[in-house]
Amino acid sequence: MSITRGNKMVTTKKTNTNKTETATQRKRRLQKAKDKYKAKRAKESEDQSNSRLQKQRGKIAAETPEQREARLLKRRQQYSQMLASETPEQHEARSTQRRQQYTQMLASETLEQYEARLKKSRERQRERLASETPEHRETRLDEQRERSQLCRAKNLQAFEYAINPFFIHVCDTCTKRYYRNQVHTVRFNTAALTYPPVELNKKKGKNNF
Repeated sequence: MSITRGNKMVTTKKTNTNKTETATQRKRRLQKAKDKYKAKRAKESEDQSNSRLQKQRGKIAAETPEQREARLLKRRQQYSQMLASETPEQHEARSTQRRQQYTQMLASETLEQYEARLKKSRERQRERLASETPEHRETRLDEQRERSQLCRAKNLQAFEYAINPFFIHVCDTCTKRYYRNQVHTVRFNTAALTYPPVELNKKKGKNNF
């Protein structure tokens, strides 16, 4: 497309705004942006980092409830998309990394940092509960009930499995049946056993009690 500016003819390139990127292109673009972000953060000084974090805190403190809800909704959507697209290996690596980071944080924090972290967590919890709608509250309680029922069912299954096995293990000597946790394998020194009857010496050399 050509346009006239004064006495000059300027040719501009028309871009295709309807072009959509593929999943591979999007993944490559996001990875490139992630690497660029990490490199930029690695080069910044401590003062620059503190200034950047202070600006972020001020921006978050000045946002309205609608802006905060929109920001959190966008973050939840991005997180859900990331979880839906990751492989089992990526999920395991991410979970392991988060556990290691959390363990290191707990091991290195002081008593004052521990108290401050708990206080901040309680404040965020109170703010979230105070700002949630009745629909959000009902959804949250339903999810808590489902998790509680699932956890209770797993614990009950593990308890019943531990106390209700059938006594299917049979002793080689007395042919008595025992429960799984009552079975022990004993190996005898056949050279030193001269006193048992001949029938016991013919056994396989192990006994279950």
